[in-house]
Amino acid sequence: MPITVTTPPTDIPVTIDDAKAQCGLLDDTHDELLLVFINAATASIEEMIGAKLMPQTLLITRNTLPHDSAFDLGVFPIQSVDSFEVDSSGNPLTLEQDIDYYAALEGMYPLLAPVSGWPETTDGKPGAVRITVTAGFTDQSYIPKNIQQAILMRVKEMFANRGESVSGVSTEAAILNIDALLDQTRRIAL
Repeated sequence: MPITVTTPPTDIPVTIDDAKAQCGLLDDTHDELLLVFINAATASIEEMIGAKLMPQTLLITRNTLPHDSAFDLGVFPIQSVDSFEVDSSGNPLTLEQDIDYYAALEGMYPLLAPVSGWPETTDGKPGAVRITVTAGFTDQSYIPKNIQQAILMRVKEMFANRGESVSGVSTEAAILNIDALLDQTRRIAL
């Protein structure tokens, strides 16, 4: 199920000041580089846990709908379903929440379920189902601290090891610590 960012986030999940403190920096000399590292670390952590951290708009496409059963949207947290369109035998249908489907958006596995059955989708048409959602935590204060700490650890690792490889330095401990921090908030494929 492809998930495409259509409106990217406008904020970052940790502050530049937090990144500077994590890296032991006292001035603004490296702020632009830290921003690059925060964005890279965020993308990496989001991929690891199956989440989108800051508010953004996503397009989720599917070829078909499951036969009259609920399905997982494949990412969390979801704030809202903004539109749900189905190409049914060449006719576009817009589905309405609580009339055509129910949304259970809480938790790590947000679901959509049919009220009385899903419409048929056009056979063989890729992307016959298009769901636009607003994903991400409302703001930085709602992001779990373990996720923020994992991002900061990844930023420090990137800042300290900016080359392609570092002789005599092991990043294994940092990787294990990041994995341990994220274990509680990692989606497991259903």
